[in-house]
Amino acid sequence: AVVFGRAVRPVDEALDIASMVSGVHLAIEIVRSRYVDRSSVGAPSFVADNSAFHAFVLGDSLPGEWDIGALQERAVLTRDGVEFASALNGDALTNPASSLALFWEHAAQQGLEIPAGAVVTTGTLTVATDACDPGQYEARLGPCRAALKLVRESAR
Repeated sequence: AVVFGRAVRPVDEALDIASMVSGVHLAIEIVRSRYVDRSSVGAPSFVADNSAFHAFVLGDSLPGEWDIGALQERAVLTRDGVEFASALNGDALTNPASSLALFWEHAAQQGLEIPAGAVVTTGTLTVATDACDPGQYEARLGPCRAALKLVRESAR
């Protein structure tokens, strides 16, 4: 995820990560669909479900220059210290810089303003995985981490 350090209007200026972005962070997006099998519904239903977005964890800031390429193959998600999801690779591998550029293009077309402090996610670096079991979940990328504890919901 990237955090914008100042307000920007993509329609008025080209994307300049160095002058616009105050931090690049490891993050976890929690998806919680209303559908029993979210992968079986069509795109309109998925969008109507707010893309099943439920919660977001902003983790550590990546140190130094934003060159995630050297680190992304080491991305991992663990549950209670055991690897739960590995890094994407091959054709499935996402490129955060490309994702941000696509977002920028869309924001310019829509005339959107991005306020200072806005957080923009740029896609997953690990295999998307269902996580229903309670435990301590931790995303790791180089020296950075984002963590959350999943607890079983009590019956109401």
